[in-house]
Amino acid sequence: MQRAMRSLALLCTLCLLLNLVAAAVAHGQTDEDLERNEKNRLLEQTYKKRLKAWRAERLRESVLLSTPRARQEREDEFAARVSDMSLREKVGQVFMVTFPGNVYSGDVADLVEKEKVGGVILYGISGNLGPARRLKRLTDELQGHATVDGDHLPLFVAVDQEGGTVSRLRDGFTQFPSAMALGATGDPDNADYEARIMATELLGVGVNVDFAPVADVNTNPENPVIGLRSFGSDPYLVAAFVRAFVESSRSEGLLCAAKHFPGHGEAAVDSHVGLPSLPFDAARLERVEFPPFIAAIAAKTPMIMTAHIALPKLNPEDPTLPATLSPAVLQGLLRGTLGYKGVIVTDSLFMGAVMKRFGPAEAAVKAFEAGADLLLFGADLYDRGEGEKTVGYEKAAMQALYDAVKSGRVSEKRLDASVERILRAKSRIAPRLLVPRDDRYALVSAGDDAGREAAEFMAGEAVTLVRNQGFLPLGETGGLAVIYPKKLDAVGKAFDSGLPWAKLVPVADDPTDDDVARAKATVKAAGGRALVVVSGVARHPAQEALVRALAAQKGAKIGVVAAGLPYDLLQFKEAPLLVATYGAHPGAFAALAAVCADEQRFTGHLPVSLPGLGDVGFAAPLRR
Repeated sequence: MQRAMRSLALLCTLCLLLNLVAAAVAHGQTDEDLERNEKNRLLEQTYKKRLKAWRAERLRESVLLSTPRARQEREDEFAARVSDMSLREKVGQVFMVTFPGNVYSGDVADLVEKEKVGGVILYGISGNLGPARRLKRLTDELQGHATVDGDHLPLFVAVDQEGGTVSRLRDGFTQFPSAMALGATGDPDNADYEARIMATELLGVGVNVDFAPVADVNTNPENPVIGLRSFGSDPYLVAAFVRAFVESSRSEGLLCAAKHFPGHGEAAVDSHVGLPSLPFDAARLERVEFPPFIAAIAAKTPMIMTAHIALPKLNPEDPTLPATLSPAVLQGLLRGTLGYKGVIVTDSLFMGAVMKRFGPAEAAVKAFEAGADLLLFGADLYDRGEGEKTVGYEKAAMQALYDAVKSGRVSEKRLDASVERILRAKSRIAPRLLVPRDDRYALVSAGDDAGREAAEFMAGEAVTLVRNQGFLPLGETGGLAVIYPKKLDAVGKAFDSGLPWAKLVPVADDPTDDDVARAKATVKAAGGRALVVVSGVARHPAQEALVRALAAQKGAKIGVVAAGLPYDLLQFKEAPLLVATYGAHPGAFAALAAVCADEQRFTGHLPVSLPGLGDVGFAAPLRR
C-alpha cells in the first residue's frame, strides 16, 4: 500500500512538473524568465525558512519568558536600552510622522536621522506610495538609516489597510471587500484569512504596522466616517471578527491596531472635520462599545488607536475634550478598566477634532499627558491643501514635548514607560527586512490570483437578500434591465459575463432627465423588470427619484441593490427586491449576476439592523 502511495505521489509530481513546463512554453517564457523564476523560488524558500525560524524563536521566547524572573529580565533589557538614549532620542521615538514624496532625502532624512522618529505613516496624497518595487526601495532606505545611539532600531512603517474603501495600497495588492461585507458572511475565518494575506503583502514591501481592524460598532446609520468600515452593529459580531483579524496579524509578524477607542460607531460628525460628542456614560460604553476592544486585548493586540470624540459624562469639567486627550478615557478606562498594557497610539493629531482647538504642538503634549504612547501625525494637511506645513508642525510638536519634559510638566519616567512599550512592540515585528534587497520587492506576488480569488469569494458570500416578493427567480423567459451608476463599471462587466442577455443602462451618480428617459425605455423593452443599483442615496437623491419614476410605470417590477451602505435600502421598503452588497467589490456583482442566472444562491446575512426590514442575522428566502 505504501509503495502504491509513493508511486502515486511520484506520478502526481511528474504531472505537475510537466504542467509547469507546458505552462512556461505556452506563455513563451525565455531562459531568462525561467532563471528569474527559479531565483524567486529560491528566495521564497529562504523567506519561508526565516519566517519559520522567527516563529520558532517566538515560541522559544514564550517558553523562556514563562517565569516571572525571565519576564523581568526581558523588561530590564528594554529599560537598559531606554536608559542609554538621550532625551531627544526618546522624544523622537514616541512620534509617528508623515512626510512628502517617495524618495529618501530632505525632510524625511532629517526626521529619521536627526529627530529619531519612532515611525512613519504612508499615504498616496503625500506622494509616498506607488508601485510595490518603489515602495520596497523607500522602506529599505528608511530602515537603513534608522539608528539610535549608533545601533539599529527599526521604524514603525504604517498604512491604513482595512479592506474596502480605506485601503491605501491598491495597485498590485489584493483588494478585499469592506469590513461590513465580511461581517455579513458571518464567518470570522474570513477576517483571519484576509489578515494573513494582508500581512504577507504589507510586510513584503516593508510595511510593518497596519492600522486595522476597525473595532467600532456602527450603531448610527448616519455615521459619516465609519459605516462600511465596521463589521456591523452587534458588539459581539464585531468582537469575533476583530479577534480573528488581530490573532492572524500577530501570527504573521505584522503589528496591528484596533481602532478607535472608546468607540466611534455612534458618531454623527466626521472627526477629520469637527468634534463628535456622545452622551454616553461608562455603563453604555461597557455594554456596546467595549466588547470588540476587550476581544482585541484578549488577542494581544500590540496597539489600540484612540478616537477624537467628546464624552461629556466622563469629562464634566471639560465637556469638549477629545477622548484622545482625556486621562479619564486613556488611563481610567483603557489602562484601568480594560487593563490594556500595549501601545496606545493617537489618531492623527492633524484632524480637525483636535487641531482646531489645540494646535498640533499642544495636542501632542496633552495626548501624551493623557496616556498616549505614540503620537500620530497623518496627511490631513495635504487633504486641506496645506501639506507644505506638515513637517514644520511635526518638528514643533516634538520640541513642545521635549520642552514639557525639561520643564517637569511631563516626567521623564512617564516618557521612559512609553518608549519601553514601543521597543517591546518593535521586538515583535517579523524580520522581513532581512530578505535580500535585490529580489522582486516582496517574495510574494502581491495581489496574486489566490488573494484575488479569496477576496472575490468573500465579497460574493456577503451579498444579502433582504426582500424578495416575486422578483426572483427570473425564469427562462424573464427579461431584465440593469441600471447602475456608470462609475461602478464592475456591475456592467459582471452582468455582461454572467447574464449577457440583460439590458444595461449606465447612468450618472445623479441621474439626468435623459438618463431617466433611457432607463424607462429599456425597462419597458425588458418586460418591466429591472434592477437599479444605488450608492449614497442621501448624497444623490436623484437616484431615489429614478427608482420611483421607474416603479410608477405600469406593470413594472423594480428591484433595488444597495452597492454602498445597506441603510440605503430603508428608502425603498416597498420594492419587491432588496439586496445589499456592502460596497462595490467586483466579486459581489459577479455573485449577484450568478444568482439572477439561477446559478447560485444568496448566502449573506445582515450585519446591521435595518428597522422594518430585518435585524442582525436576517436574510430573506429566495423562494417563498
